[in-house]
Amino acid sequence: MSRNLAQQITFWRTLSHLMKANISLFESLTIVKTVINSDRLLRFIHQLQDAIMDGDVLSHNLELSPFQAQMLSLAEKIGNYAFIFSLIADHLAWRQSWRVLLVQAVRYPLILLGIMGILLSIIVLFVLPGVKAQLSLLGVQDIPLATKILMAVGQYPVAIGSGMMLMILVVYGIGRWRRSQGFKPWRYSLPIIGRILYQLELTQFLHALGVMLSAKLDMLTSLYQAAQTPSCPWIRGQLVLLEANLIQGQPLSQALSGVLPKSSPAAALIPVGEATGELGTLLITTCEADLEILQQKIKSVLDLLQPSLVILMGGLMIWVVLAVLLPLYDAVGQWHG
Repeated sequence: MSRNLAQQITFWRTLSHLMKANISLFESLTIVKTVINSDRLLRFIHQLQDAIMDGDVLSHNLELSPFQAQMLSLAEKIGNYAFIFSLIADHLAWRQSWRVLLVQAVRYPLILLGIMGILLSIIVLFVLPGVKAQLSLLGVQDIPLATKILMAVGQYPVAIGSGMMLMILVVYGIGRWRRSQGFKPWRYSLPIIGRILYQLELTQFLHALGVMLSAKLDMLTSLYQAAQTPSCPWIRGQLVLLEANLIQGQPLSQALSGVLPKSSPAAALIPVGEATGELGTLLITTCEADLEILQQKIKSVLDLLQPSLVILMGGLMIWVVLAVLLPLYDAVGQWHG
């Protein structure tokens, strides 16, 4: 299915509205095709219609995520397609909201780093060769350390760039090896940012779990399918292991105690949901509140990160300018003297 979440949300929500108007699923799919411009999503609609015509199970042999496949299978069992399609759309809309949050968080720092890289490249490739030639003509021998470092960068840009690429590949290889061995990703160990990323993944899992429980799926099935929604394989593995604890008779609050941070509101509210029988609804509400809290945390981090990057960029530019101009200024002063 299309990776464009906005298109998916439009598809499931429109389909839900049409089904509520007592339009058949096949006719609803035909109507939805007029508001979809994603080729992959259109192919998916054709597959659904072919499955309906052939009398096949809709959730089989389709390009669906585990969550969507389970929800579609549930819709077939209970016959309430409009309700299930609405739940899918709500969950995808929630996922889109926190993805937008992450994109907004990294956009400004990446722009600053890109500008910094472009300025340094211009200086190294076009300015430094001329500075080196001028210093040679003036016979300058006593070159400041900052200028020597900058010249070394300009003299071996390919070697330095290759070394940086090699370091990136080594770090990437180590990360892939750690993932294959089942180790906790290093990003979750970062101060502040690591906790936010970890909580975002768990909140995504809890929201999917709440949606499934609201649809009256049993706990074990809901837990297993919701555990497939986080993007991190290590977290997915940790969540799947919780199924054994539930089979042994542990309540969900106890099974999740080793996974959920103690500071998470869900950790305190899950026992309440289990006692009242409204765990699904409570999880959805809690996750929406959690997202707002995480949004404030990310905003606080950005409020510190953005001026820090500006100061770093300004300091680096000042260092580069001084490293280029000071030797020339001293040399011209000595020559006139």
